[in-house]
Amino acid sequence: MAGSRNEAKRNLLNALRDLAFEGNFQDWIIVMLVLAVPLVAAFGIANLIGSVIANFIAPIIFTPILNGIGINSMQSLVIGGLRVGAFIYDLVDFVFVVLILFVMTQFLRRMI
Repeated sequence: MAGSRNEAKRNLLNALRDLAFEGNFQDWIIVMLVLAVPLVAAFGIANLIGSVIANFIAPIIFTPILNGIGINSMQSLVIGGLRVGAFIYDLVDFVFVVLILFVMTQFLRRMI
């Protein structure tokens, strides 16, 4: 199994080298389109995950805490002129998106 993976990697590297040095413009267009599809899908998934976090997870986590300290929304948490609430929200959003994308890529790696 490991030998076939190494051979597949060598074949891919050889194909990329041939494309880089001998490919024509149409080949490059096809490669860019093939690379664009997963990139657009990843951005779409990240936006979807961000929406789930903003509309479901963050209110569950932050509403009891904010109500306890008398603040209506995370965005209105300001300390010394710094928008600490917005930063904390963005940090939580980033951590959840990275965690979910990591789990998804590990799942896909096991399927391939």
